[in-house]
Amino acid sequence: MKSIHFSIYLLTGILAAGCSKSSDVSTEARVTDVTPKTEVSTDATSLEIEAVTYERRQAFSEAMRKRLAVIESEIQSLEAVLEESSDSAKSTAQPKIASLKSQAADLKDRIQAIGDATPTTWEGVKADSQKAYDALQQSVNDSRQWLSDLIQPDREN
Repeated sequence: MKSIHFSIYLLTGILAAGCSKSSDVSTEARVTDVTPKTEVSTDATSLEIEAVTYERRQAFSEAMRKRLAVIESEIQSLEAVLEESSDSAKSTAQPKIASLKSQAADLKDRIQAIGDATPTTWEGVKADSQKAYDALQQSVNDSRQWLSDLIQPDREN
């Protein structure tokens, strides 16, 4: 239950941050301002996930869908920042964005597999979903920092 509330809180923060389209906000500021609002403690999340039973797989699936929605909005935010960057930054960053989208699609597939899980396969499906989520979240965090570093030289010129 805590993770659902936390996910809703994160989603609200992301949407609120994304709604600000003020032209006086710098590209770099938008990239770095998202960081504290979207990071999720995987330690606390992992402990809660270990306790999720097969009978609660639908709630787990819904929580994972909400997490995926938050990450997809983060990816869209990164793309929006990238659109305002130089052509060289765009061409350099496009493969990273494509990779994030591919990882998000993989996580979506794993979330859908939760519905097909049996009591025998449940622990593996749950672990695979969590690993995919953790990897995607880390990739988004790394890409956010990388993009911030990439566009910083553009802003100094």
